[in-house]
Amino acid sequence: MVHRHAKAGGAIRGFSSLPGANPGMMKLKETDWAGIWFSFLPEYGEHPFIPYGFQEEGQDGVEWRELSHETFDGVGGFAHLLREKKIAFGPLPLLRESRPPAYFHTLRKLYGIELFPASIPYEWDVTYQEQPYQIHHPQHHSFDKETTQQITETAAAARISTNSLLLYCLDRAALCLLKNRPVQSKWMIPTNMRGRTHVRQDTANQASYICSEIPAQSSAADIHRLIKGQFARDVHWHNWRLLNIGRILGRAAIKYLYQKQYLTGPAWTGVFSNLGNWSLAQDHSWYFTPPVTQGCPVGAGAITINGRLHLSLQTHHGWQDNSTHARNILDTWTSMITREIQSDQSQPRPIP
Repeated sequence: MVHRHAKAGGAIRGFSSLPGANPGMMKLKETDWAGIWFSFLPEYGEHPFIPYGFQEEGQDGVEWRELSHETFDGVGGFAHLLREKKIAFGPLPLLRESRPPAYFHTLRKLYGIELFPASIPYEWDVTYQEQPYQIHHPQHHSFDKETTQQITETAAAARISTNSLLLYCLDRAALCLLKNRPVQSKWMIPTNMRGRTHVRQDTANQASYICSEIPAQSSAADIHRLIKGQFARDVHWHNWRLLNIGRILGRAAIKYLYQKQYLTGPAWTGVFSNLGNWSLAQDHSWYFTPPVTQGCPVGAGAITINGRLHLSLQTHHGWQDNSTHARNILDTWTSMITREIQSDQSQPRPIP
């Protein structure tokens, strides 16, 4: 999840701490219209749950917990689990933009664009089987504080965001599992909209998304420009309003739109979500992975806890040996990140 906000930290606070969140000054909506989209996933054999992993300091095993995307988004689910464990954290991250674009601006941008992305002619090097969902915990990896700092410095030296660097390496790693290299890959990147959504429950779905369409042979800098261009065009706002179209058209319309979108076939390489930087009272490890579908079969999550980057990844349950494929992609992802760090450190630094 992309965050255009300050880093989280401090004491526990809820929705009442959000700027302008006085119920007397803004209309708060009860229905989680964005979450309703995920309620239709089981009808198509999909699993609408977000896996979270918790590992106490000094212990080997990871405790996994799944929360429904109908009720929570990535940030909201994480905050819910922290509150359950009575772990102190700061105010939830907020969208830094001062105001949303006018609705006529959204209508003008949406007019004439492709509402449902066409199916991508991917040929994954996997065996697909129609089968009921079975729990397969995501694969995970943690970087130490020194390596996490090196990742941040490598991105800063290239004048790109850490997210752009991570997505660049993830894209290359995932496409190693393709039989054919497509003209472009397409990643969904969830975007935190808190502070401007008027949603009553602070843990409810308040995430939109942007689309990163990455042409073959793109550099990390190219990906960074693509992401910035999506924000400059307010794509996250247009998609947020589309996700909440049920407020106007009702639940049946959402089901129709979802069915139409699902039947177009695979439209995404995967989804990459970063929950950002969190300062917590306890120095434990946490993992988070966005859910996947047949049309978006690779889910990769990132979260930084007290200066340590944690990555996790899952692939669609219909892929035979999906845990093995997830581990292979994750290992390649982390290796490419390490390679980028080493390449950056080999470059001469200017004398200050």
